[in-house]
Amino acid sequence: MKKFLSIFFLFCACHTLVADSTRIVLLYSNNSNGLLENCHCPEHAYGALEKRAYVVDSIRSKEKNILLLDSGDILDIVSNRLLHSYMLRAYDFMKYDLWVAGDQDFVEGPDFFLQDMLNLNMIFLNTNLEYKDKMPGKKYIVEQFTDIKIGITGTINPAYQKYLERESQEQFRIKEQEENLDLVLQEMSPECDYIVLISHSGLDKDEQLAERFPNINLIIGGHSQILTKKPKVVGETVIVQGGESGYRLGTIYLTFNNNKLKNLKNKFILLDKDIPDHPEIVKLIKEYHRIRLTGK
Repeated sequence: MKKFLSIFFLFCACHTLVADSTRIVLLYSNNSNGLLENCHCPEHAYGALEKRAYVVDSIRSKEKNILLLDSGDILDIVSNRLLHSYMLRAYDFMKYDLWVAGDQDFVEGPDFFLQDMLNLNMIFLNTNLEYKDKMPGKKYIVEQFTDIKIGITGTINPAYQKYLERESQEQFRIKEQEENLDLVLQEMSPECDYIVLISHSGLDKDEQLAERFPNINLIIGGHSQILTKKPKVVGETVIVQGGESGYRLGTIYLTFNNNKLKNLKNKFILLDKDIPDHPEIVKLIKEYHRIRLTGK
C-alpha cells in the first residue's frame, strides 16, 4: 500500500509539473532584402519565401502557441514596386503576426509604406517613428498563452533616418529611441510576465538597449545581418539576430513553469535546397514573373 501511495503521489507531482508548463514558440526573420524566391545560385542557394512558408506551416502543424515576427528590411534597397507588392502578398499569406520597420522598408516612398505596408494583416509595432505628428501602428501588444502574458514592442534606430528614401526622410521622423522606449516599457511592464523587443537597431545598439533596460527579456534584432549562432547575453537579456537576406528562419522555444521562464532554446533553420517549396508561394512567384515579363 505504501508503495502504491508513493507511486500515486509521484504521478500527481509529475502531472502538476506538466500541467503548469507552457511552451511558446517565436518564429522570426530579418533582412529579407526583397528576396522573393530562391536564386538557386551555386554559392548560396538559400531562401527564400517559398521555403520559409513551408517551414512555418510545418511548425504550425505541430505547435499551438506560436508568434511569427519580422524585424524589418523586408524590401530591397532599390525600388521595385512590382516585386515589393509580391513580397507583401507572401508575408500576408504566411500570416505574420508582428513586425517593425527597417530603413529599406521606405524605399518605395511614403504612400507605399502607409497604404501597402501598414495595411497588411500583421501588426506594426512602433515606439519612435513619427508621421505628421502621429505615431502609426501600436506601441506594444500583450499576448496571453494560458497563464503567461508576453509583452512585445518595437523600435528603430534614429541613426537610420539618413538611409530613408528622400521623400520619406521629409515626411517621417525617427525620434529619440531610449526615451520613447522607456515610456512604453513603464506602461507595459506591469501587465507582462515576459518582455520581447523587436528591434531594427543593429547588434551593437541592441546590446546598449539591453544594458539600459534590464527588464527586457529578449531582443530580436535586425539591420546588421549578423547570425548569432550563440545568442548574445547582456545581464539577463538574450539577443538574437538571424543573419543575412532571410536565408534562415529563427526559432525560439520558451518554456515556462508557474509563470517563470525555465528554458530558452534558440536555433536557426537554413532554408536550403532540401527544404520543399510551398506551392502557394510558388504560384505567387510565377504570377510575378508573368506580369514582369508581359505586363499582364
